[in-house]
Amino acid sequence: MREVSGDIYDIIEISDTRTAFFLADATGHGVSAALITSIIHYNVENIMKETVNPAHIFNRLSDNLFETLQGTFFATGIFILFEKEGGYAYFCSAGHNPIYYYRKEQNKIVVLESTGFVLGIGIPDEYSVLKIKTSPGDKILVYTDGVLDAANEKTTEPFGDDRLLSAFQKYATLPTTELTEKLREEIHSYANVFPDDVTFGILEIT
Repeated sequence: MREVSGDIYDIIEISDTRTAFFLADATGHGVSAALITSIIHYNVENIMKETVNPAHIFNRLSDNLFETLQGTFFATGIFILFEKEGGYAYFCSAGHNPIYYYRKEQNKIVVLESTGFVLGIGIPDEYSVLKIKTSPGDKILVYTDGVLDAANEKTTEPFGDDRLLSAFQKYATLPTTELTEKLREEIHSYANVFPDDVTFGILEIT
């Protein structure tokens, strides 16, 4: 697990044919970001010993977090389970920002919306999973809202969804390392005020 203050993410090799990606963005009052991310880390590791179903993981994680912290914080998050056999990804989002999926064969971007409430607020609602057919060369842009909130000091206007999507569309065909650097350049050439942690990355299907 990698932690950037209130952001936490990890790539988990479950087996030779299964890989998972997890990302969460925590916000709270009276609880340090370090404590929140540690609690999330501990819970995800333990829950994954019993299940790798993204919806089941988020159902239990949300319940555990509310029981532990009594609604003093919440977190958005995404969990994606990749299966090489058959070529599928199973996507679950807990109130997170839309995730952008680039389909190489069609040269188009699909928007993956949230499939449930934010984590840790005590709402007894079941999360759902979106099953996605994957192909080699497809790319997924994952990020936290610190990217969207990054602002220009002169205009005070945030970078926002439209600029992020436009930049991804512009550079999606580039190799992953180059694409990541181009997105970083787009963000930092526009924004000079960063009120939140800026975490983003590209997941490529191989």
